[in-house]
Amino acid sequence: MNAKELVVKARTLLLLDHPFFGCLAMRLKFQENEAIETACTDGESVQYNPKFIEGMTNPEIQFVEAHEVLHNGLGHI
Repeated sequence: MNAKELVVKARTLLLLDHPFFGCLAMRLKFQENEAIETACTDGESVQYNPKFIEGMTNPEIQFVEAHEVLHNGLGHI
């Protein structure tokens, strides 16, 4: 699977396993960005480095997604 597919799969499982974080994640765009090392958010999207994502397990990707959307949820942009 490529990084985009891994992110979509993790976001879907996040919605099923942790609905609060999953609902927040569904409201944001997820975009690849090779210029960053890991992942970040600007309040409207979550950007991630595809190489970073491809080296992770599904639970790790879910954690990164929840971490980034929580920045938005708490207003830590």
